[in-house]
Amino acid sequence: AYVTTTRPELAVIDVDGAALEDAIPIGAAGAGLGGTGTLEVTRDGRSVCVLTKRADLVVIDAASGEVRRTLPLGAAPQGMALTPDGRAAWVAGFPANAVTLVDLSSGRVLDAVAVGERPLGIAVTPDGRWLYVANSGGSSVTVIDTAAGAVVTTIGVAPGPGALAVTRAGDFVLLAHTEASALTVLDTRTRTVALTRTPTRTVT
Repeated sequence: AYVTTTRPELAVIDVDGAALEDAIPIGAAGAGLGGTGTLEVTRDGRSVCVLTKRADLVVIDAASGEVRRTLPLGAAPQGMALTPDGRAAWVAGFPANAVTLVDLSSGRVLDAVAVGERPLGIAVTPDGRWLYVANSGGSSVTVIDTAAGAVVTTIGVAPGPGALAVTRAGDFVLLAHTEASALTVLDTRTRTVALTRTPTRTVT
């Protein structure tokens, strides 16, 4: 397993042995890693992509642990979602309040789409067709048609939407809220809120 840390390195954990197996240096000393949803692994397991506090997107070879590329983003990246083929990454950031599609080989920006206020969590459907962006400052989720590079709708949700994930079948989006302490389920077919639940008790 790969784990981001407060240090300028990526921790590699031996899950079976529950022990630190390696630490891959990333960026300059003191740069550290930060953000939410800042680590993604390509579907073939060959590459690990990480966002850093220096606003870089770092691509790491999973087999060797070597840094292949460091791509400057020039903005404050908050969330990332890889395309199904692993060749590009959608990156959410503010103050631009937009998501950009970055080529992982060249670092070239292939597309950019304006979204809501303070985009944070970001996830793409298994087929790569639809992109969901949680706008933490706007209490909404933006739905983007990746083929057209355009917003198709914006779904109003409870305050503080943050991390989100699409189910394996692609039929639902699970959305966690930081302000409302709630979980929302979005139906991807109707693009509406299926339900919102708050914790009934606190686990310590």
